[in-house]
Amino acid sequence: MLHKSKNDEIYNVEVRDNGRHICTRALYDTGNSIRDIYNGRPVVIISFTCIKDLVDKSIYMEIYDFFYKKDMEKLPKGIRLIPVKTLSSDKLLPAFSAERAIISNEDVKLVIDNVCIAITDDTFGEKEYKALLNDAVFRKV
Repeated sequence: MLHKSKNDEIYNVEVRDNGRHICTRALYDTGNSIRDIYNGRPVVIISFTCIKDLVDKSIYMEIYDFFYKKDMEKLPKGIRLIPVKTLSSDKLLPAFSAERAIISNEDVKLVIDNVCIAITDDTFGEKEYKALLNDAVFRKV
């Protein structure tokens, strides 16, 4: 579980894909080094609770089944699994490429095209964020 320190930064994140978009807040997580294993691109991790308006209902339900019914055979076309290692476990997160992410705060505005979005079942509790960013996102590889 993440604990917010004085050095943590919170960013606004807008993700756009297929004429849809979502907005949420993200923690810049310095311990997160996840990259898309298929193309090396940086990954934005977003809570499952945030993606409902970004994907089709059928895709949303199949990802729901993946997390809550442990049904790994029904992942929709375009969704791939990315391995993630945390302090407490190893797991696979469903991921897809979105057209664009706009990351901003008072000092930064960054646009990333063809961004990898990994979906987590972590709701981050009562935190002020529902997504995680890492250094790779800011280097725009």
